[in-house]
Amino acid sequence: KKKHRLAQQRKAMQKTKALIDYSIIEKMVEDIKRAGKICIFASGLSRYAALPFVKKMQYLNRLVLLSEDRDSSRLLAENLSENDVAIFLTLSAKTETIIESYHIALQKKAKISVITGLGQSLLSHESQTIYIYSKNRFKNDIDFTSRMPMEYIFEYIFDIYFKKKLAHRFKK
Repeated sequence: KKKHRLAQQRKAMQKTKALIDYSIIEKMVEDIKRAGKICIFASGLSRYAALPFVKKMQYLNRLVLLSEDRDSSRLLAENLSENDVAIFLTLSAKTETIIESYHIALQKKAKISVITGLGQSLLSHESQTIYIYSKNRFKNDIDFTSRMPMEYIFEYIFDIYFKKKLAHRFKK
């Protein structure tokens, strides 16, 4: 059973890698380099996929904020400007709080990126979109879907950001 689960995770990662448009990642990194602040909007388990990225960027003195609930999402979105980056994490793109924050970010003219599950996304039309492959897993209406592909995307974004912006500072 464990080998089967690992095989599923490996398959999801391979499919996610195949879906990546690397030019969008490069554009995201350029936006992040120039951003005044970076706001990440997520709910539920998707928030945890962003935490390592948030911490690493904060260690580099970047202002990165992660929404915690409906009210903080709205507050973060209302305080965006055209100098800021808004990243939306959602497997389904159907979460009301995410959709509301997304529309506010559009009005504020922030640079918007979306990391979402493959399929119909209500958020992908007016933004840079990275699609991930993730097989839905629910039990008793509780979402157990893996966010590992989201974590991979953030790890990749950070790696490129670090190499482009900061690697020369850490060479010995």
